[in-house]
Amino acid sequence: MQLLNNKKCIFCQSNDIELKSAALAPFISAKIGSDSNETFNLIHCKHCGCAFFDYRYDENEVSKIYTGYRNEQYQKLRQKYESWYSKEINNLIGDDIRAIESRNKNLSEILKNNIDIGNIRNVLDFGGDRGQYIPSILNNAKKYVYDISCKGVLPEIKLIKTIEECENNMPCGYDFIICAHVLEHLSYPEETIKMIKSLMKNNGYLYIELPFDSPFYKNPLDNVQYLFNKYFKLKDILKKYIEMKTTKHFLMHEHINYYTQKGLDCLMKRNGFVPICNKICSVYSVIGISKVICALYSL
Repeated sequence: MQLLNNKKCIFCQSNDIELKSAALAPFISAKIGSDSNETFNLIHCKHCGCAFFDYRYDENEVSKIYTGYRNEQYQKLRQKYESWYSKEINNLIGDDIRAIESRNKNLSEILKNNIDIGNIRNVLDFGGDRGQYIPSILNNAKKYVYDISCKGVLPEIKLIKTIEECENNMPCGYDFIICAHVLEHLSYPEETIKMIKSLMKNNGYLYIELPFDSPFYKNPLDNVQYLFNKYFKLKDILKKYIEMKTTKHFLMHEHINYYTQKGLDCLMKRNGFVPICNKICSVYSVIGISKVICALYSL
């Protein structure tokens, strides 16, 4: 366990913050073997709107959470504490056709409207699973995926397993890097931004996609869609609702950072990136329709 000593926003550096009581979600406590009764803070920045827990997972805890991520053992343990997390839902995450198509459509439109796609000769999906989220609009580019899960990749995509291999594979830097649904998991996202920057060529592009699901801005009506989701049983929905109403703390799960457009831009500008496009888009998922931040930057 690591606690942030400096209580200021890690995204915009503002001291205008408020603290809310937080604790580990029961599933996470079981996964990492930590005291589920221990409390800490969810920090909400009143300047940029971002939020993050001052509890930061250390390397050992990260390994425990993500080793064997979404395998059979992971699914069974999670469903023990979160009854809605069925085997069917677990297996569909990352393979749901509607989710893949909607995410690829959003990225394709942003690229077409903002840059000359012909200048992208190579693309690296940083933490990109099997490469299914690299849109077909980039078919003329050489495609690479850096992912530590090593699940294997789609045809015509090269899997890269280490940062050193990323560097050696493209010494002059990548034209385009995708970092989608990664930064919300990281204890020190700015370090990863700097690492990604070192992998980019001058005048290269970086696309970041993040869930827009802060507990401070979530629309209550979003939860209604669960009632009409074929993967959710009514008893599980009611159980989750009761847990949400009775818990005394904000629960920390795999997502430990909640981003806003403003906070993300602050973080990126501080590290030398120039914003090109930053908007909220809708995407499908097995869970339902959700909002994501879709942002494009250049060096």
